[in-house]
Amino acid sequence: MSLKKVEFNRYLKDAVEQLPKGAFLCTKDGDKENVMAVGWGAFGSMWGRPLAMIAVRPSRYSRELIDKTGVFTLSIPFNQSQKDTLNFCGSYSGREKDKFAEPSLIKGKGQTLDLPVIENCQLFYECRVITKQEFTPEKLDTAIKEMYYPHDDYHIVYYAEILDSYILEDDYLK
Repeated sequence: MSLKKVEFNRYLKDAVEQLPKGAFLCTKDGDKENVMAVGWGAFGSMWGRPLAMIAVRPSRYSRELIDKTGVFTLSIPFNQSQKDTLNFCGSYSGREKDKFAEPSLIKGKGQTLDLPVIENCQLFYECRVITKQEFTPEKLDTAIKEMYYPHDDYHIVYYAEILDSYILEDDYLK
């Protein structure tokens, strides 16, 4: 896997277009690793730092690991080749199943943090949580509550500094 470091915003348009279709969030606490599919979030700058803002439901196993360690990676595919794998990662909990045992998930190693990434993606962000914010029903638009939160399982948004960003050079830059 040939990786090239890039500025966090170099492929931001691609990341923003792909995120609603799905990306992989990887976490690790000791020997416990997990990967989940994410689709809600944003990228930008706050406090003079490049940020990824990612929404995770409180019930997710990855949320437990992020809360313990304060770090995660995002692996973003720029095509639909990972659609089935994203669906798989969004359908099972890492509490019950080792998702990294799935043959379509090729686990790699982060460049800066001791965390996994998904090798068969094109863009990678390594992130450290700065703060988090829980959605609360009283502060959320009624139409959004009714459509997305019928079971009151409101997301937590993690505001995470992007510590490192790189791209799979062989795949995308040619």
